[in-house]
Amino acid sequence: MSMKQLFLATALLAGASISAQAATIYDNLTNGSGQVWNLAGDGDGPVYQSFMSGGSASTLTDVYLSLFVGDANSGGSIVITLLSDSGGSPDTILSNLGTFGDDVIGALSSDLHISTSFALSASTAYWVQVTDAYDVDNTTYPNRTTALWQYAIDDSGTGVAGTSSLAAGNFYTWDSGDPATAPLVMGIIDEASNNNVDTPEPATIGILGLSLLGVGWARRRRAAAAAAR
Repeated sequence: MSMKQLFLATALLAGASISAQAATIYDNLTNGSGQVWNLAGDGDGPVYQSFMSGGSASTLTDVYLSLFVGDANSGGSIVITLLSDSGGSPDTILSNLGTFGDDVIGALSSDLHISTSFALSASTAYWVQVTDAYDVDNTTYPNRTTALWQYAIDDSGTGVAGTSSLAAGNFYTWDSGDPATAPLVMGIIDEASNNNVDTPEPATIGILGLSLLGVGWARRRRAAAAAAR
C-alpha cells in the first residue's frame, strides 16, 4: 500500500467516524416546582411554551415534557404539536409530535420523551403546544384528559430566560412576583445541520492514521522478506 493510498484510507475512515453533534437549546427539567397547568380546554388548556432555536440551522431531535395525570384510567388523551411563531404568538402547526393517552403518561417514571425530526431555522422562535385531544375532535376522543403540565418557579435553565408561556388564554413571561408566569418544564434537543457533520477529534484521526501506517509497514516488511528468499 502506497503512502498516498494510506492517506486516502485514513481520510475515508475519519470521515466515516464523524457524527452530528447534539445540543440542548431549552432545558429546565430539574427546575420543576410541583405547580401545574391543566391541559384540558375546560381547565387551562391548550397550554403552550415557546423556545428559541440556536444560531445556526439545526434539526429538532428530542422533546421532553414534564407531565402528570390525575386519573390514568380517565380514557383521555393529549395532542402535542410544534408551531411557528408570529409576533410572539403561536401560529401555524408545523409538526404533530404525537398523541398520548392518560394511561401512557400515568405510567411514566420520568418525563415524556418524544423522538422526532424537524428542520429548525436559525435563531427562530417556536412553540410546543399540548392540548386535550377532546378539544381537537370530540368525536374521535370522547373523554376529557386529566393531564397536567408542570412549570418551574425560575428561568435559570438553558435557553429558558426570555421565553413565554400561554395558559388559560393568557401570555406569560417570567415575573418572579407571580408564580403563574413561570416557564413550563421542558427539554428541547437539536442536532447541528452543518452538512450533518462535526470536525472529528485530532486524536481519533491520529489513531486511525497510525493503525493504517502499521498495516502498510507490515505489508512492506513481508514483501521484502519474500524477495530476499
